[in-house]
Amino acid sequence: MQGNIEAMIDGVFIPSKERLENLKLDIERLSRLVYDVEKIVSNDNKNQVIKYKYDVVNEVNNILKTFEKEIISKKIVVNFTNKNKCLIFANKDKMNQVIINLISNAIKYTDENGKIGIDIIKNKDCTQISINDNGIGIKEKDITYIFEYLYRADKSRSRNTGGSGIGLYVVKNIVEAHRGIITVESKVNKGSKFTIKIPNK
Repeated sequence: MQGNIEAMIDGVFIPSKERLENLKLDIERLSRLVYDVEKIVSNDNKNQVIKYKYDVVNEVNNILKTFEKEIISKKIVVNFTNKNKCLIFANKDKMNQVIINLISNAIKYTDENGKIGIDIIKNKDCTQISINDNGIGIKEKDITYIFEYLYRADKSRSRNTGGSGIGLYVVKNIVEAHRGIITVESKVNKGSKFTIKIPNK
């Protein structure tokens, strides 16, 4: 949100109705997220997930628009090949936050002229969302712990990029609240791949 607002102030982006509406939706989503994070951190199991069908491909396209300034600034090539809509059975706000966090991390930890790939596959029993990059990667000793509360794999790098160590913890909790799973494959200086699987029912 900050990047898009700064881009409009600097005249890089035109403050169109569509951009302003997307920012408004992001602010509303952030407000709900703060409440959800408080619930998750306090281990309040009463925080129920209300699920419904929606087009996750459309949501990813909208999310990528919010990161347009950062992507252009770092000259990152984003490969998102899904053209047809894909209905997922989930809570849109919560799953958007998962995708936002993973795309944000991919951008942060990918150097200039890097590449990010996003792929969505509808299987018989689940919908699979994969986000990969060719960035700095994660050390093998850290992979087991990256979803833990307040854990930061690269503490010095995380401070520089504003990492708090709570993002992936929230991501994992949201995915598990959907009865889904999240996995990660990563190699140092080669990149990382996060894969989410959400049941279709």
